[in-house]
Amino acid sequence: GAFDAGGPAEAPRPNFTAVFPFARCFSCGDLGSWPALGLMANVRSAMQDPASVGYEAKNDLWAACKARFVNGLSTDISASDLHSAFLHKYNGHFQDTPVFIDKYQAHPDSLQQIVELSHDRSTLLAGVSSFEFQRRRGSGQLESTVGLFGLGSDVVGHVAVQGHMHQVYCLTTEAFPRNGPLVIPRRLAWPAARTSLAQIVAEAFRGQGIDHTALC
Repeated sequence: GAFDAGGPAEAPRPNFTAVFPFARCFSCGDLGSWPALGLMANVRSAMQDPASVGYEAKNDLWAACKARFVNGLSTDISASDLHSAFLHKYNGHFQDTPVFIDKYQAHPDSLQQIVELSHDRSTLLAGVSSFEFQRRRGSGQLESTVGLFGLGSDVVGHVAVQGHMHQVYCLTTEAFPRNGPLVIPRRLAWPAARTSLAQIVAEAFRGQGIDHTALC
């Protein structure tokens, strides 16, 4: 399994994560009234005592959990709400386990604040990943309406996948949507103009941004 101890002793071993929804679980014990924390605590308890959930572990899951496990959180709330509704409680109960935010949708103000919060050594927030690199076509789901980039109409190359050749299209920049599917807290101001999502992410992480000459 993933936690097998096989292989060279000096070889680096990958970290593991599970992404939890920002939801309460009132049947999850003392932390169940706090978003995500009850679920995280239940998983941690199961790793500490696998027999409690009817599982016979072949390896030391608790040691692996403490050394290699990272909690993931799925949420789009603002940085201030994240601290008051989750982080301050998380920091007190999961001192040995970092947490990261998965699939965060890029609002300019809040994304930058969350990135800055992840640099604060007093918190266990390890980082945030932005959702998502490219807007999908025709999936009929949230992924089809959000993304840092969209697909243009110009073919720039070809790629072979399972013996079949597929066209590769150029990318376009996607603007931060004023009437899109994002759920933005009312206290956050909308950008004055339709801002490039890629630029929002680049500025939040203090990157150089994109080369527009390489796009459509």
